[in-house]
Amino acid sequence: MDLTKLVHTHLGETISRRLVPGKILAVDDDGGNLVILDALLSDSYSVTTTTSPREALGLVEREEFDMVISDQRMPEITGVELLKAVRERHPYTVRVIISAYSDARAILQAINEGEVYRFILKPWEPEDVLNVVRQGLEYRLSMLTIRKLGVELHRRNEKLTSTLDELRRTQEKLLESARLATVGQLTASVVRELKNHVSGVKMLADMTRSMEVPESLSEYIRVGADSAQSLFDLVCGIGSFAATGEWKLKRVRASLNVVVEEALRVARLDARARTVAPQIKPDPELPVIPLDVEKMRQMVVNLLLNALDATPAGGTIEVATYRAGPNRIGVRVEDTGKGIPPELLDRVGDPFVSTREDSLGLGLAVCRNVVEAHGGTIEIQSAPGKGTRVSAELPVE
Repeated sequence: MDLTKLVHTHLGETISRRLVPGKILAVDDDGGNLVILDALLSDSYSVTTTTSPREALGLVEREEFDMVISDQRMPEITGVELLKAVRERHPYTVRVIISAYSDARAILQAINEGEVYRFILKPWEPEDVLNVVRQGLEYRLSMLTIRKLGVELHRRNEKLTSTLDELRRTQEKLLESARLATVGQLTASVVRELKNHVSGVKMLADMTRSMEVPESLSEYIRVGADSAQSLFDLVCGIGSFAATGEWKLKRVRASLNVVVEEALRVARLDARARTVAPQIKPDPELPVIPLDVEKMRQMVVNLLLNALDATPAGGTIEVATYRAGPNRIGVRVEDTGKGIPPELLDRVGDPFVSTREDSLGLGLAVCRNVVEAHGGTIEIQSAPGKGTRVSAELPVE
């Protein structure tokens, strides 16, 4: 099976003819030669002729030909110069030179500069010209077919890559859903056990109000009771999120500064806070915004506990609130701890990804979900050995 039949078999004759319709441009300053070429080729091909190389360049500028046949010796420009210009504009156009045996230098130049497909030597025979044209157009068809197949393969490869990426993301979501289902089962049992303990702590806090206890102790008990209730609500929220995939918020208009101060009081109950005293820098100009106070406070507590876990004695932790823009405010927790390895930085906010072997990797994932449920964003910046900065920004309304 020859090349043309092979291409027709796989692409179809209609596509093949569309790729190579058989448009030929013949250029020769001798009009008589053009008459003979036109008579020889016009029955099978669409032939355009001109005696002016300049006019030929104009034609090539306006449209693409399948083949350009040019005489070498012409008064305006040579055939090699013309075909070189054709190649620059249309590299897949087949280029043919008509020359005499005495034009050996021109032939060599045509090879080096014009990259001609074939030479037709004078005096030429009609059958030789027909063979050159037929083979040249088959050559062009093969080049365009390979090019078209290359583009199609690239497109399909991109589509396949996209499909594989989508399958990978789907697989990860399914795996995450399975893990969340397990977490949901665990939290259901934890909630039952935790409820009794939280009730006991709250009862103790209520009792201290009617007893004569030092104010400092009473404050510790109150903060502990609030912290226990906040933890209970968070565990319930994790269970609900594992079941439904969304966080249910109870918004009230509140001050982010107050939420952060309460979170800092809870974090200072941790023994590690004695060697790394977290400092607060509130922005007093922040407006009140709609917040789920309990979840947002626990979010900040989580960030502070992560910072305490990463920061050795003598290090620093700073929590600050700030204006992030005309319609956004934020809270930032920054430490001078061990930082996060670069290979984990992009994934550390995902569920079940943690820098600690004894962690489920839900802390930052919960923080991210709580912030995003409020319509906000969270950003993590870290450098190993230098520390970590976590910024959570929320819309004002």
